[in-house]
Amino acid sequence: MKKLILRAMALAMAAMLLLASSGLAETIRFRDKGNNVIALQTALAQLGYYDKDIDGIFGKGTLAAVKAFQKDQYMKVDGLAGWATQAKLTTLTGVVFEETEDDKVEMPEKPKTIFGGDYRTMQFGTAGDRVRILQRALLALGFNVKVDGSYGSTTHAAVKAFQKIVGLTQDGKAGKKTLTKLEGYFDASGNCTSGPIAGNTPAEPEPDPNAPVYGIPERTLRFGYTGLDVKYTMQRLYDLGFYNSKIDEKFGSGMLKALKAFQQKNGLVADGVVGPKTIKVLFSANALDADDPVPPKPEPEDPVLNFGDSGDKVKALQVRLAALGYYTGKLDGKFGKGTQEAVKLFQARNGLAVDGKVGPRTQLKLDSSDAVHAETGAVIIPGVG
Repeated sequence: MKKLILRAMALAMAAMLLLASSGLAETIRFRDKGNNVIALQTALAQLGYYDKDIDGIFGKGTLAAVKAFQKDQYMKVDGLAGWATQAKLTTLTGVVFEETEDDKVEMPEKPKTIFGGDYRTMQFGTAGDRVRILQRALLALGFNVKVDGSYGSTTHAAVKAFQKIVGLTQDGKAGKKTLTKLEGYFDASGNCTSGPIAGNTPAEPEPDPNAPVYGIPERTLRFGYTGLDVKYTMQRLYDLGFYNSKIDEKFGSGMLKALKAFQQKNGLVADGVVGPKTIKVLFSANALDADDPVPPKPEPEDPVLNFGDSGDKVKALQVRLAALGYYTGKLDGKFGKGTQEAVKLFQARNGLAVDGKVGPRTQLKLDSSDAVHAETGAVIIPGVG
């Protein structure tokens, strides 16, 4: 027993002398860089614990190797290469760790960019600091956006507007192409180098190989249906901003609500059925996004004046026909046979369909400066000669 104790003491003394002579470094830990990390990786590689690049970067591979080594040596498994771990590695391999930092490897810094190399796609529903950076950049370029960290409809519309100007696919998603293009307008300190660009004439968009490809449904889709064509339709509704839930192959209540909103926005019957008319509009380039303004409805045309009508509009018609030499009756505001015959003659001499009714085309010709006078015009038969 006494011999064992003496032997242990001798080994401890030898270890202490080795520590003093080798000049062990401070604790080497995850994410450290430099010569001591290279020494650590080299020693671990010699012992078969590390088989990756010896690059001087204490990453996940190095961390796993340190823990495996510590476990086999019955040491505290914490992944920290402190003096005990370093001493054991030096004893087993002869690799020496540097005490000073004079010879640290200068690791090349990644170029500074406003997104820090993180180009994960942001889209409708994303939230957080990266969205705020995106919003600040768009705001600096003159786009109408609120910096709130929430990727909502306003941010979606601003991204689409930016994509249109720089010639990218206008899907409203801030992916790698959009983010790197956006970074081109800022220096390493995040200062805008171009000034506002919102409102510039858009370039011709380049074809985007990463643009979504849709399989257009070949059947009518209804609530409860399943299949790939349902998924394609759901994806299209998502990209247009009407649907913001999980994309799968089931036509459920969420898709039904989104579809009806799309149909209503695009002037279709909002019946929640993906029929031929809906398919044609949904998968066209002219489909309105959820954020697009609704086009104004055309003003109703003037109603047709016909035999038997009466009132101020009929009287105005009689006055105009009389001025052109077609009507010689009373200006009484009653659309009788005399007025009807005058209208027919006017239509015949002005190349219009002769029906005796004053519709939009006849009224437009009556009000024009080149309306043919009764005394000078020859009868013109529409579609002949």
